[in-house]
Amino acid sequence: SDGGRDQSGNLGSLQDKDQVTFSLKNVSKLDYDNLIKENKKQKEMISLLEEQFQVTKGIKWDKASIDRTAQRILKQYDSTYSVQDLSENLTSLYGYLKNNPDTNTDEVHSVVTAMSKSVLEHSRKLDDAMYQEYKELRDRIRGTRLTLSDADKADLDRAGGYHQFRRDNFGRLNLTNQGIPVDVFYQELQTLYPEFFAGEEIAHPADQLIRIAEVLDTIRPVYVNPYGMNLDEAAGVLANELLESYVDIPQAKPTYADRELQKRKKLKLEYQKKIREIKAEYKAKYEEKLKEVNRQNILNIRKIQEQLKKTAAADRETIKKLERQVERLKKYNQNITHAKTAAMSVSPVTSVSVPVKKSDSSVPMKQVISEAPSYVEAAKQYGTIPKGESPVRDVAVPAQTGENARVRQFARTAIEAGATPDGMISEFEREILNGAFDYNPISDKTAQREAELTLSKKGFDGALKQWKGALKNQKAASKDDIVLAEKLYVQAAKEGNYKLAMELAAEIAEEGTRAGQTVQAMRLLNKMSGEGQLVYIERTVDRMNQDLKSRREKGKAPYLEIPQEMKETLLQSKTREEIDRAAEDIYRQLASRLPVTFADKWNAWRYLSMLGNPRTHVRNLTGNAVFLPAVKMKNLIATGLEHVYRKAGGEIERTKAFRATKESLDFAKKDYEIMADIIAGGGKMNPSDVIRDYQKIFPFKTLEKARKFNFNALEAEDRIFLKRYYVSALAGYMTANQIDPNAFVSQQILERARNYAIQEAQKATYRDASKVAGMLQHLSKTNSALGLLVEGVLPFKKTPVNILKRGVEYSPAGLLYSLTMGAKKVKTGKITAAEYIDSIASGLSGTVLFALGALLQSLGILRGGEDDDKKKEQFDRNMGYQPYSLQIGDISYTIDWLAPSSLPLFVGARVFETLTEEQEDYSVSSFAEDLQMIAEPVLSLSMLSGLNDTLSSVSYGDNGISDIAANVLASYFGQAVPTLFGQAARTVDGTRRTTYTDKNMDIPSDLQYFFQKNQNKIPAASMLSQPYIDLWGREDTQENILIRAFENFVSPGYLNAVETSAVEQELVFIYEETGDAGVFPSKAAKYFQVDGQRKDLTAQEYTMFAKAKGQKAYSLLWEMMATQAYREASAQEKAELIADVYEYATVFGKTQVSAYSTNGWKAKALQADQNGESVVEVILNRKRG
Repeated sequence: SDGGRDQSGNLGSLQDKDQVTFSLKNVSKLDYDNLIKENKKQKEMISLLEEQFQVTKGIKWDKASIDRTAQRILKQYDSTYSVQDLSENLTSLYGYLKNNPDTNTDEVHSVVTAMSKSVLEHSRKLDDAMYQEYKELRDRIRGTRLTLSDADKADLDRAGGYHQFRRDNFGRLNLTNQGIPVDVFYQELQTLYPEFFAGEEIAHPADQLIRIAEVLDTIRPVYVNPYGMNLDEAAGVLANELLESYVDIPQAKPTYADRELQKRKKLKLEYQKKIREIKAEYKAKYEEKLKEVNRQNILNIRKIQEQLKKTAAADRETIKKLERQVERLKKYNQNITHAKTAAMSVSPVTSVSVPVKKSDSSVPMKQVISEAPSYVEAAKQYGTIPKGESPVRDVAVPAQTGENARVRQFARTAIEAGATPDGMISEFEREILNGAFDYNPISDKTAQREAELTLSKKGFDGALKQWKGALKNQKAASKDDIVLAEKLYVQAAKEGNYKLAMELAAEIAEEGTRAGQTVQAMRLLNKMSGEGQLVYIERTVDRMNQDLKSRREKGKAPYLEIPQEMKETLLQSKTREEIDRAAEDIYRQLASRLPVTFADKWNAWRYLSMLGNPRTHVRNLTGNAVFLPAVKMKNLIATGLEHVYRKAGGEIERTKAFRATKESLDFAKKDYEIMADIIAGGGKMNPSDVIRDYQKIFPFKTLEKARKFNFNALEAEDRIFLKRYYVSALAGYMTANQIDPNAFVSQQILERARNYAIQEAQKATYRDASKVAGMLQHLSKTNSALGLLVEGVLPFKKTPVNILKRGVEYSPAGLLYSLTMGAKKVKTGKITAAEYIDSIASGLSGTVLFALGALLQSLGILRGGEDDDKKKEQFDRNMGYQPYSLQIGDISYTIDWLAPSSLPLFVGARVFETLTEEQEDYSVSSFAEDLQMIAEPVLSLSMLSGLNDTLSSVSYGDNGISDIAANVLASYFGQAVPTLFGQAARTVDGTRRTTYTDKNMDIPSDLQYFFQKNQNKIPAASMLSQPYIDLWGREDTQENILIRAFENFVSPGYLNAVETSAVEQELVFIYEETGDAGVFPSKAAKYFQVDGQRKDLTAQEYTMFAKAKGQKAYSLLWEMMATQAYREASAQEKAELIADVYEYATVFGKTQVSAYSTNGWKAKALQADQNGESVVEVILNRKRG
């Protein structure tokens, strides 16, 4: 036989492990005895295998199945190993197991591991990650014409000469006789790609050209072995997989009965269970051994460090030797940490290809290392920061710790410094890995170029002066300003100016917060050490002292300082909890010394007055809750679209899953507790805000408690939904991307998941950054007059703006925008495919609401906006109908407060209404006009009442600017009258009240309106105001106090009973027949002419006039509509008769409040009325005559 095989291909007579291994084809040798020890559970596994084989003794294996298994394994592991060799080895293995009932566990596993390692050694995977990432660099180099002087060309001899170098790099480098000098181009590359070109100083153009070629070699695609760093561990995993596959291989000619087949299945399950147990036991033993080695290495490191301290500084050779020993031990320990992560993994280690700098001038190599690198691995993966001048110690500092996380230069400077004790080095390394020295430069290319130009023209000092000037500006720094500051920060850190670097970091964090980049700023602050936090807080204190300067000069404010002992506590804090606690103590101490101004008290009172009432909290909760279904529908649609897009071959980062795993949900819930402050956009982002939050504004304890309780309650309500959205989004992202929270999760992946989840949570609760809201906020603080205008019209800025944004996004308008402009954005790379799909899903979700609105309108359940005919709208309101409401039977209930969900709903209702009216005339332009009305319901929100009142004053006022100014002032100061008082007043008083400006009084009308409007908000005082009189001269009352209390304190919408009489139904019919709005009654005028003189009615006279006019009109219409003459008249004739009734009713009302007299038929009607005769007959006879 060949190599011990029998004619069946089995290892018939081989009993020895070495014989087995020798007989396997193309298999590596291993020191198996040290890899695996005797294990009782493995023996049990072999016993199960033996029992299984007894059933099939003497039966050949199905060769095709073994071949398929071999092919599957090689494909799964990207291996070029021979399919035939692996198939024959598997056949030999199974034969060996069958023919050796007393097989030793170690022997079996050593044989299988040898086979596995040989397979893995042939694994090859094309890694083009860096090639794709640096496409722009490749294009820039290839597209730039470069020239080299003749003298410099001669220096390329070591690269084979200029012409050979040019031929070798043809298609990659564009070398010509006329072009940009190499050294000029190299300086540009140093600025744009410092990770490749800003390390060691290369001055000679020929060397620079060689370096450019080396970089191009570094980023080219290469084939790598993804298991190279963890070959033994991966081989162990594959060995178990090969043993498991043994159970699934069918026999060539099965002859046993079903009973034996069931027994085989049972044995398979038992076998797989044993495999899992063995894996777990291997892992536990392996980790325990590694821990022991790790502990011993740490002890050795400490001994060597103690020896270092005792060694004289002059004995540099001994110091270097000891330091190398420490580095080796550290590296070994970090490799142990990595091995623990990778060992016994159920899937191959995810790897990336990166350049590793070599000491000679040859092209840099490629290595494969695992993501989430340890300190040493980070240095290997991303290269190291070059040494500084005369370093006390040589410690490799990685240039990056992640794909977008570059390490600051001052990290290396600090480690090299003689002032840094040896014992701190490990702490520095840990902080570097934790990201304390990371920075993420803003990627906006235009801003980057602008910053580079500024630095080039003005130099470092000039650019720094420009940045400091931007800080003095009252408005937040622009994106260009922040990019310039980041450039300065990098330069300061590169030059080792640690103090300036820390100062710039604090400034960038503060300005990022002011500019609305709160999440990014918060993350930067969370990475700061105690020293960094102190710099940040001190900057805030300096700014506050500057603001208090004028008041301090008058003796009205103290000079704010941080007590020295508190500074020391913060500086000595190590953990994040200690740093936060120390910073919070400082905030509280500063808050206790910060003087409370009248403006502070006034603004606190204003917002408490507007928000401190039960209805606000009910609306906040229900408004958030109602938007949930729309968001869930959007996510379901987007999940399906992402799946379809990916199936079609599109490249996309999945963000959603139909159903998140329990593990992901549990992880997301815990992660929310860590990220809650960042998600809410509050807390530690802005120290000045935190300090003011700790301030005691009101001296009265009850009032101060009420202020804080109301604010905290609103925050807690929002956080209910923030948590729900964040947990759902984070868990969905992790599930979609198959991220196991129980395994190691790299920081970069977690950051991407968190970023996405934060954005989703903030958008769904209207807390996302808004440029419009930011601009309004800036305007309100620019100067007193402008601030008064903005605050009077828009006391709330971000929420209504974002509600409108969501309403548009969740509508057909948003869908059309996504399909047009959104498609362009995704093509140009401004948004990702996932963001594009999300916007389409939002539009589709809103379109469903749009269709629902059209359906409800067709059923008469939903009522849209106001009627274009103002008299018709006024008449509808008089009957009890309300715009933006649900109409169920005779009950009308407003739902405009449901925005943004209600916005597409009402647009759908309007489109259906317009389509019904215009029918064939309805066009695309009609549809576009209807879509433009989407914002109308937002104006009816209470938070926009100031804006609504201002627009009304412009529409109906006569004096333009003065009307606006008066309305803004009234709105601003009216905000200080508690809404709660108004709710109480309307509950106590069952009669609806109104305002009336009396021209007979010397008080300006605007002032009268202001006082009366706010008088109506005060319990009992509201009863002094005039009652509201409707078109038929009736007061509007609600007798049931419980209903009044519910409507005012609890109900988020307004409830009305719709009451229509036969008279009103007839008027609507005549209007529909004639289109004449004159058939509807009008409100009573506030003045009229008496004997040629204008009479301005007092408040009491107006009430009497409105009652008399309305009641007389209603009674006469009722009487006239019952006559035969009216019933026989045409629609047009009826409209004329109705107009005569209104004319007489007006005359009658005037006579009740003045000495008004008339002539003609109206005089006859008055006389008849006084005599108790029929006025209707007078009107009918006039028409007959």
